[in-house]
Amino acid sequence: APPRAALAPRIKRLRAAVDRAARAERELADLREIVAAGSGEGKGREAREMAELAREEEGDASEEEEDAGREVVEAMVGVVGAVRGDESESAEGEDENGVDAVVVEIKAGTGGSEAMIFVGDLMAMYRGLAQRLRGGG
Repeated sequence: APPRAALAPRIKRLRAAVDRAARAERELADLREIVAAGSGEGKGREAREMAELAREEEGDASEEEEDAGREVVEAMVGVVGAVRGDESESAEGEDENGVDAVVVEIKAGTGGSEAMIFVGDLMAMYRGLAQRLRGGG
């Protein structure tokens, strides 16, 4: 088992990354809700203006969500590296132990559809990371 001192900073980084990803997901969901509420005919001028402002911010929020998700994956790789005794926090390189398959279970917690969307996005990021590490992306 790795020393607690080696795990603590990596777990702290992972927690911060998960918090950032959750905030980014909530912000994006809120913006999408505002866009939906102000779209369509029969909406008031204020609702349409709010929807337009939210639509303008949606791209940045989506990018933040993707960046935060990548940070979660990188932080998780760091924790796994510490558990395995690797000194590096990098996700790059071949696995010297010959591991070629990993089972990842991600469950949506509280949050309803937003939690399920986040889980889907997180899984997509893991798949992308796996493809990149295998040289396929």
